[in-house]
Amino acid sequence: MNVLVYTSSASHGLAHALRSVLSPFYTVQFITSASLATQPWAASCALLVLSPPDTSPTPLSFPRPAYEAIQEYIIAGGCVLGFGLGVSLLPHRPTRDRFNFWDAKSGTAVVPESPQDSEGSAHSTSSSILLQTGGLLSGLRSAGVSFELTRAALDNEVIRGHWREPSGAIAGIQMPVGSGCAAFWGVSPHLEGIEDRESVLALLRYSLASLGLSVPSEMTPDESPDPLPAIPRHPLPQFLLHPPGKRYIVETILQRLGLASASAAQSANDSEIGLVKDRTDTFHFYRVTTLEHGERLVAEARASTDASSGAAMETDAPRVVIILSPDALPTKELTPRFDAEKYFTMLAEVREGQASNADSWGLGEALFYGEAVTSTQTMLERYAPAPSVTPARRSN
Repeated sequence: MNVLVYTSSASHGLAHALRSVLSPFYTVQFITSASLATQPWAASCALLVLSPPDTSPTPLSFPRPAYEAIQEYIIAGGCVLGFGLGVSLLPHRPTRDRFNFWDAKSGTAVVPESPQDSEGSAHSTSSSILLQTGGLLSGLRSAGVSFELTRAALDNEVIRGHWREPSGAIAGIQMPVGSGCAAFWGVSPHLEGIEDRESVLALLRYSLASLGLSVPSEMTPDESPDPLPAIPRHPLPQFLLHPPGKRYIVETILQRLGLASASAAQSANDSEIGLVKDRTDTFHFYRVTTLEHGERLVAEARASTDASSGAAMETDAPRVVIILSPDALPTKELTPRFDAEKYFTMLAEVREGQASNADSWGLGEALFYGEAVTSTQTMLERYAPAPSVTPARRSN
């Protein structure tokens, strides 16, 4: 599922903080008003995050199609988090040009309020927030927004936090809108200058969990897993895998790609068994008899990635496909973000009693995995064999 952050200059630091809290459970991505208006984003969106406009006191606003898409999303059960925004609750719908969330059940309009002076709020004095749970978060800055709530809202305990200074001022609220939920925190979204970063992350964990998101548990330094390699900027080798005992799956795929004779002749050696080329990509297929050879191919690709880490992902780089020895699966060093053994174990549990015959296999049993690929990569299942399939010479 995605957490979508509506773009503004302040939202970049916020997005980075969200990634550090939600990884690897959610993908945090930016979204523009044009995409909100035209793309089918709602189906895969676990949370829409809003921050104030770059220019104040400009109110938060969207083109009409984007506004309607957001309203439909939250009414249908979606969640919205406003960071650096206050709220006014009105007992009537405001004018059409004022962005709001309308809750028909309570007859209440939730109107986000932007800071009156975003430049000043970015340098405001730090203070502490007392959460509804009794927790105290220090070193946070107010965004300089107000919360104008109705008596009914106050009675329903929508307030989730108060500022210690000024005493009792509302820091954040959460309330239902249709079948969904909206939360707003009047904390400065300019996170780079906030003194206590841990308080920011703790506030995000609290607000995200309150909205129903699954937040990964915190780890102590002793519990922290080994750090993952940097996110690649170039395609990395991909693995053509099969469940234990079903080597015929990979051999059948190689045969249909026109690589059967080369693979059979060189099955005992570490070698490039051939390449498949079409109008978009060139795939180099390697059969390896040891995991060490596979690790070398991956290490070489990672080294190339590290040497050009600032560049965009190449769309025309050759694709390396690694065929491991029968029943072998990649180690953590080869696929640090994916456990192939666990995948096939769980697949077997799900497919228990659904045996496949010798000429076919079940959904998910032929696995083509790559840690980094481009969005335009050719799907092998759509490849039509052609004379461009050529055997490769044996590698040393």
